[in-house]
Amino acid sequence: MKMYVGGVFELYGKKELTFNMHISNHAADNALKWGNGWSVSMYSFENGNKNLKTIIHAARGIPHQVIRSLQRDCALNILRAEASTAQTDLFSSSMVRKEEKKSFYAGSVWCLMPTNFTPTAAERWHCQIKGINFQNFLQCTRIVSNHICYGSNKVRSRTDNSFCSIGGSFFRIRKIIADEQSGQVFLFVSKVRYRPYLVPALPQAVA
Repeated sequence: MKMYVGGVFELYGKKELTFNMHISNHAADNALKWGNGWSVSMYSFENGNKNLKTIIHAARGIPHQVIRSLQRDCALNILRAEASTAQTDLFSSSMVRKEEKKSFYAGSVWCLMPTNFTPTAAERWHCQIKGINFQNFLQCTRIVSNHICYGSNKVRSRTDNSFCSIGGSFFRIRKIIADEQSGQVFLFVSKVRYRPYLVPALPQAVA
């Protein structure tokens, strides 16, 4: 990895000498210390930066804009929790930012960019076998669970986060569906088949 990073300048030029390229030098150390790659993922922090950008509308008074937005969100949360009526719910929903209207929580999972779920014949069959009423579900582009962002392989992105580990096996996420009312989230996946290789044992990480 160090040889590759050291030769990036000669191979691809100065524009590819980014922070992500530098952090590749530490990929092996991070894996030894923390485990799988998603344990050091920055997706949740990057998503937080995106949320901060959406509440800034002018170049002046940026701290005041952030504080006012946070105060408004806190006030709306208190209003929903302690004085929930049809009128207050209508008022609070009118104050929600456009970006937040495109997401919802299904249990503890944050579901992003929901659209209508139109199952294929195979997906309909799987839903019937599992006893899932797919008419109550929405298809989501991405979900955030335990501070990790997952997406389907159909999402066009510079980073591919459509792989997950379930029960010791690796799967490719094909489609994500979620029901806000019941808090259920299901993944349509396909198992990743790979050839095992015998490698020398890795040294133990030093605390």
